[in-house]
Amino acid sequence: MNFMDAVKDTILEDYNTSTTENGAVGYATTGKELLDLNFAVASLRNVSEDEIILRFKKAFYENKKLAIKWAFFARDVRGGLGERRLFRVIMRFLSEEVPDVVIKTLPLFSEYGRWDDLVYLLSETNPLSEVHKRIIEYVT
Repeated sequence: MNFMDAVKDTILEDYNTSTTENGAVGYATTGKELLDLNFAVASLRNVSEDEIILRFKKAFYENKKLAIKWAFFARDVRGGLGERRLFRVIMRFLSEEVPDVVIKTLPLFSEYGRWDDLVYLLSETNPLSEVHKRIIEYVT
């Protein structure tokens, strides 16, 4: 363990307490961005899109593969959380930042969400972007 990891661990141990809604003592963070994001899903319904992107970005750059899987779990209407707005905000962000990820996952949109998730993304992307072109190809 290097020095910075030891400092981080010490800070998390010493200053990681908060108060829950009912007044109980709890942890402010788990130390894992994706886990924190998962536990915050209900509260993300009422925050700005920028806040959703900021929180997802931290989880994405911590572990890209797990973050993408989680995004589809969050959207999953049958076995997941059924979060439409959260998923759409995340996918719009990904289509701008890492379009290859969105292009590779296009077949999963209708499986875990609905076809109109693709229509929404189509309306939110630049018509000249590769994501936009690939959605048109996939749907037609």
